[in-house]
Amino acid sequence: MAANPSLVDGRTVHFLLRANPDGIDLATRQNAAGVDLNRNMKYGWAPSSPGSFTYGGPSPYSEPESIALDNLIQTLKPSRILSVHAYADLIDYDTDGGLVLAQLMAKKNGMTVAPISYPTPGSLGHYCRFHSISLVTLELPSGIAPTTMWNWQKSALLTFIHATL
Repeated sequence: MAANPSLVDGRTVHFLLRANPDGIDLATRQNAAGVDLNRNMKYGWAPSSPGSFTYGGPSPYSEPESIALDNLIQTLKPSRILSVHAYADLIDYDTDGGLVLAQLMAKKNGMTVAPISYPTPGSLGHYCRFHSISLVTLELPSGIAPTTMWNWQKSALLTFIHATL
């Protein structure tokens, strides 16, 4: 985007490339301590069993990555957040604004829009609902080359940036 600033048309866009660097390096959703960082936020947090796939940690914000994410969001005060995950092959949303954004994105990339159908205590979704931040989670399918993925998703991502709520 730095090479072509007209893509964002005067908007301020921030990218956090690795909210869970341990998970990326270890190819898992947990950090090195075995905590699912998307279950470690304060809002909606609930105790769970250590070792479980979605273990939220011994307490909310027990992990430095969760604290750092909270600090970043509190500093930037975004009106919307796009979280990119892998493997579910759908667009998930939290909040009414998130639904509108998800539907606009789906018109560009043809993906299914659907809410998560299971409890997600301590998730970014709970956090965003509490702070009235529109959240969209783009769950990408696996096995697609990065250039192909970018060509497929580019217009949906720009729609997320440019959409007016």
